[in-house]
Amino acid sequence: METVISEILYLQETTEMSLEAILNTVLSRYNIEPKKNELITTDASWQPVLDNYLKRMVIRGLSKGSIKQYRFILSSAFETIGKPIEDITSMDIEKYLSYQKNIRKTSLRYIDNVRVILNGFFVYCTKSRIIEKSPMDAVDRIKVPVRKIKPFTEEEMERLRNACAETRDSIRNRAIIELFYSSGLRCSELVDLNIDDVDLQKKSGMIYNGKGSKMREFYFSDIASYYIRHYLDQRNDKNPALFVSKGANRFSGAGGIEALVTKLGVLGNVPNAKPHRLRHTFIQRCIDKGMGVQDVMLLVGHNNIETTMIYYESNTRHAKEVHERLFN
Repeated sequence: METVISEILYLQETTEMSLEAILNTVLSRYNIEPKKNELITTDASWQPVLDNYLKRMVIRGLSKGSIKQYRFILSSAFETIGKPIEDITSMDIEKYLSYQKNIRKTSLRYIDNVRVILNGFFVYCTKSRIIEKSPMDAVDRIKVPVRKIKPFTEEEMERLRNACAETRDSIRNRAIIELFYSSGLRCSELVDLNIDDVDLQKKSGMIYNGKGSKMREFYFSDIASYYIRHYLDQRNDKNPALFVSKGANRFSGAGGIEALVTKLGVLGNVPNAKPHRLRHTFIQRCIDKGMGVQDVMLLVGHNNIETTMIYYESNTRHAKEVHERLFN
């Protein structure tokens, strides 16, 4: 039951599906029968261990969204496997991953993410002496196809900029687009920014609670500085947030900004307009201008260089330009 509830809540948070569509999607995988007056026993010994693990993850700085995802993925796995933690084998894990692939039809990227999260949990269990050896040691990494990065073209960027003029808060929206485009900020990072976090003269700012609770400096363009200044000059509220929604309230989360960028995409006829594509576009532009992987990694706050390398591996355009300079 907890798995069903968690999945419904997860889809509500991460999709725009109606509640009816979510219930049909989730419940269609189950045979629902009237409850009988008989004792049903299931192993739940993993629950207190999971709770302690997630408390540890909170201390390490994982966001609320990540904690919710970890709980959903781990609860689903343990309820499906149906064994105490100390009895789970590598074969059980492989069967569960196979179930995700062949029955649930989930993507290889998602399945490998499940594997990574399970591995982290079982590492915790071994260090805490709950189990002697992790069953994940014998589970191979899943080969995931290289993700194709699709940044906005220059024409699409101009359409997004022009679309801002058609909205009620045109200056604010243009400031948001220009800041995303020239800084590579994550959506959640932009939402959390305060006015005092940015220096419009130096065209830089500080992220104090980035992914993994890390602090870093970021930079933005002259045009972003211009529109932010223009926007702040129009404000007469006392909210410390750099960007506010209707009623001068800080955006409650990334969803409001995502909806705004999607709306601008509709107005500007730019399909799949999302804040993260603006981040992709920033990284792509840095690579096109010859910036090294370490510098890009520092600017965008990647924790792992392999994440940054995905952009270089998919950037055949830059490789072609370098080749032409060398041999033509």
